[in-house]
Amino acid sequence: MHPTQTLHRQHILWFFVALTLIAAGLVYHAATMEVITRDGVVYVEMARAWSGDAAGVVERYNYHVAYPALISGMHRGMTLLGLADSPYSWDYAGQAVSILARLITMVGIFYWARMLTTPRAALITMLLLGLGRKWMGVGSDVLSDSLSCAFQVWSLVLVLKLLQSLTDDKPRAIAWSLLAGVLVGGAYLVRPEGLAIAVAGGLMILWVWLRRRPRWYLPIAAG
Repeated sequence: MHPTQTLHRQHILWFFVALTLIAAGLVYHAATMEVITRDGVVYVEMARAWSGDAAGVVERYNYHVAYPALISGMHRGMTLLGLADSPYSWDYAGQAVSILARLITMVGIFYWARMLTTPRAALITMLLLGLGRKWMGVGSDVLSDSLSCAFQVWSLVLVLKLLQSLTDDKPRAIAWSLLAGVLVGGAYLVRPEGLAIAVAGGLMILWVWLRRRPRWYLPIAAG
């Protein structure tokens, strides 16, 4: 965390206000969207087929499967709650996954920015990235971008935690690396560029080792 300012109650309050504004904007964009994108149509097709033929979905489509699998799970939950009566229920399920992923991304961006700057700067960063028209549109459509960003942002948060532990020469670096590895794997299952976090994290671990020379086994285990 930033060494000069702590997170006060007013910062937490404004954080939830900002998150609520972003959520309202995403829901509004989803509700007023006339049609989903062409990629969204493919994701819905994959999600429909996922529960009955997951292996076939993996073989037939060139898209990674994590997002359609989550759409399928979301639609199943909507069905249990009696919310899947509309002919557009699969579209709504995809939008719901995107919106939730976008909000999780915003929480990660705030946390990441808070580690590097002040609470006020972190809130401004969160609002600027959360309320942009382009990001609102992407975050409320049936697209895998929001889910990919969620995995990648939280992977970066854990990589920063890992680097902090390596710098302080603490064994908890191994735990952070394991968690980061799980999220990087999840990011790859959404989109292939998720592996870029693994490459960036490995280079940062090497940089810390060359500068600080922590206990020899920590960078090896973390890598």
